Amino acid sequence: MCHGHATGLPAKGDLLQAVLQECDLAVRETLAAYVEEHADAPRERILAVFDHLRALGDAAGLPAERADQLAVLASGAMATAGINASRAREVARTLLAAG
Repeated sequence: MCHGHATGLPAKGDLLQAVLQECDLAVRETLAAYVEEHADAPRERILAVFDHLRALGDAAGLPAERADQLAVLASGAMATAGINASRAREVARTLLAAG
């Protein structure tokens, strides 16, 4: 039995946690690769995190102002560790629709 469930299947919360951990790892690895490629000095590496968010917006063809807004939104969503993730996703969708 897994976590005391008679079916032997993991609990929904356990599955969700595993998915979130995998997503978190993928984001961190992508960010780390970008920083590694674009910066050497420690201070430059910190700034490269923000450059990466801007580069994602640029790659999506967003105006600089919209990319900045999404970067702020993403930073806030990461800081709250997903507490408001669904709301942040909807705000992002609205910003993207506004072009």
